[in-house]
Amino acid sequence: CFNAGLIYARLNGLDWPDAARIANACGAASVQKAGSGRNAPTRAEVETLLKHHNLRLPT
Repeated sequence: CFNAGLIYARLNGLDWPDAARIANACGAASVQKAGSGRNAPTRAEVETLLKHHNLRLPT
């Protein structure tokens, strides 16, 4: 999930530090529940984590 977040952020024009923040949020969201695949974090879950830290996903 970290890698997907990093790629998503870079493809949406974020610089490396901001892309790393997005990727970390994706990774953090993915370890908050058991399993993988269908249990991967949703965009809403990642946005909630980012909002908690005063960050947001690119639109």
